[in-house]
Amino acid sequence: MRRAGPLLLLSGLPLRRKPSFLRQLTLLASVWNHRGRETFLYGPVFPEGAVVRTAAEAVIALGYPDQFPFLYEKREIGIPCFLWSQFSRVPGQALPEQPVYVPLTGKTESFLRLAGCSRIGPVIPHGVDSRRFAPQPEPRRSRLKRTHGLKDCFVVGSVGNNSRRKRFDLVIRSFALFTQARGNARLVIKTDRLVSLDGVDLPALIAREGISDRVEVIAEERRDQELVELYNLMDLYLNLSEWEGFCIPVIEAMACGVPVVSLPIQGPGEILPYRDTLVPGSLVQEEGGSLLYEADPGEVCRVLLEIAEQGELRRQLIRRGRVEAESSYDIRGIVESWEAVL
Repeated sequence: MRRAGPLLLLSGLPLRRKPSFLRQLTLLASVWNHRGRETFLYGPVFPEGAVVRTAAEAVIALGYPDQFPFLYEKREIGIPCFLWSQFSRVPGQALPEQPVYVPLTGKTESFLRLAGCSRIGPVIPHGVDSRRFAPQPEPRRSRLKRTHGLKDCFVVGSVGNNSRRKRFDLVIRSFALFTQARGNARLVIKTDRLVSLDGVDLPALIAREGISDRVEVIAEERRDQELVELYNLMDLYLNLSEWEGFCIPVIEAMACGVPVVSLPIQGPGEILPYRDTLVPGSLVQEEGGSLLYEADPGEVCRVLLEIAEQGELRRQLIRRGRVEAESSYDIRGIVESWEAVL
């Protein structure tokens, strides 16, 4: 049998910014490297001579077409090229012909088909290492809560960059309503910065809502094991993004046994294996062909209370989310899907 050749993995965002693209490609690379297949990570500019220098078998580029200028050039790179892609709308301009488009979700696949794209591969989602991102035993989880001053607290968590699209303003407003009924509630937000011109001034908004003593915002970088511990502090995960192409924290939370509350948007609305936690009553707007959802904080609070007060429902959601993370999103299965395509 012919030995599998090396792979070039390209991020559509600069690696120095440590984007989520980098985390996902690094995770893929770690599995391939463990199995004896070499990988080379670049981004976003296609490195001259890399195909010859590495004897690469294929290119997997994660991002949008316009993040990879070489896709629009006439020259052939000499090996198969796959664009691991997400779109929020039907592409409004002609797509580069060179790559095979591998959609992250069924919604992106439908947008590609509506655009008349003929080179579409199977849907391959992002993955999570479900052996590392896993529920901690209850004694360990209780110790974690005590260490963080959260003993006997009901913890709601959210993870994401502080950008407009993540709608942390609605997360905070919804949580403020939730605390009126759950005095022991606490909110933990993991983000990249406290204040953002493209997002919100988190400390100021939290203070205006009068919940500064109930909210912790973590803006420092966290290693995977620290993220696992963070998820294991949570009793519910809350995602109120107005749009997502995929949303890796959702599968990380599910893998750690945390029920996820979300809007019925692209990405999370396709990922979640249950409908009980999808927030209804959202205001839906269209912007440039993309559907943007704005949550009603009152409806979010109602869903949070319903799940918080029904122990058996929470246990069912925990089990179903964990099973789905292991069966559909474990990174080893994602690598197998890529091998089938290659």
